Amino acid sequence: MSTPQKGDLDLDAKQKLEFWRRDVLQRNNPSSMLPSSAILDDTTIHLIACTGRISSEKFSQFMKHQWIWWDIYGEELAAYRESLFQHMKPLPEKAQKTKKLQKPKVVSHSVDEGSSVGGAGPSTGLLHFESLKVREFRAESMTVNMFANTIRRQLTTNTRPRLQTSCCRAVSTSTPKASTSLRYLRQISLVTSIAFTAYTAGSLYPPTFATYVSPRIAPPPPDPNHPSAIAYTEALEESLQNLPYLKELRNSPDAYEWYETRPFIAVPKEQLANSLTAGALRGPGKLTLPPLVRARRDESEAVILIHVGTGLCGHEGIIHGGLLATLLDESLGRLSLLNLPDKIGVTANLSLNYRAPTRADQFIVIKTRLIEAKGRKVKVAGTIEDLEGNILVEAS
Repeated sequence: MSTPQKGDLDLDAKQKLEFWRRDVLQRNNPSSMLPSSAILDDTTIHLIACTGRISSEKFSQFMKHQWIWWDIYGEELAAYRESLFQHMKPLPEKAQKTKKLQKPKVVSHSVDEGSSVGGAGPSTGLLHFESLKVREFRAESMTVNMFANTIRRQLTTNTRPRLQTSCCRAVSTSTPKASTSLRYLRQISLVTSIAFTAYTAGSLYPPTFATYVSPRIAPPPPDPNHPSAIAYTEALEESLQNLPYLKELRNSPDAYEWYETRPFIAVPKEQLANSLTAGALRGPGKLTLPPLVRARRDESEAVILIHVGTGLCGHEGIIHGGLLATLLDESLGRLSLLNLPDKIGVTANLSLNYRAPTRADQFIVIKTRLIEAKGRKVKVAGTIEDLEGNILVEAS
């Protein structure tokens, strides 16, 4: 098997890079619901596997402006990439040249005695030799900087002209135009500016998937008796009463068919000490407020508003799925008990379908409805939604 050369896809390196990103995701975010491509996408892996033995400096110079995880995993990726391509042989000198150099054509002219034939004197040949060396150097730079050229071609409508490595045309004394160099500098400046702007915007306003993979750590729940916690609770209660969603329910045409209640609000704290949702999980940063329930007077349907804080997470910033199951169980249980003859019962079966992650520090809406009531058995169903109506969890 031949050794992979620079510019060819190294399938072994590509496979190992895919294993590496999977290991990084499992090691640092074991409970993440995102694929490993959120760490390092397939296109970037393909480009890295084609680069071969380029220097670590050039690799770092490109990746730190294009990869959002460079500050966290950059050194680890650079070291791992270096180990992947140690087996590769460097290209022989001037291996990029694909055409055999032809002798320069000598143009004959009628000249006076003592002048050079065709004007191709020693000075002209030296200038052509220097121009050819400049072209060869630029061609090699294009191969080494394959990453930067790929991005540049996507951002500019005019592709970079290919450098000629053949000297089949007549000897010339012309030098590269200054405008070409200025155009390259403008393109590089444009790419750098866009990359810096995108990095800054991503840091200030990270996309949703980035907050799932590497969320910002929230402060722990405060002491419930601290003045700041008391002020936070009062402000949150005011926000609840002014929710447009709640105002719409209260002002709906059939509002007289519904009644409103706040469970546990009148129960002494001593009696709630051993309750999970009304005692242990109650407080600022957790279940800060007692739930607000709006139910039909015939007990066939109910809408419950609850605020879930940052202290109830499984993955940072995402509410624990077990807590959501508990809230649905208690909400469905309330509706079931009110439809049983003796108002006493237990949950026999609860089936859940998690549709989307539930973000912490927001108001959620639990909707319950009666499906069937037969003697001592009641069948109910419900959902957890956000204030925009997106279904987060389904239960039956």
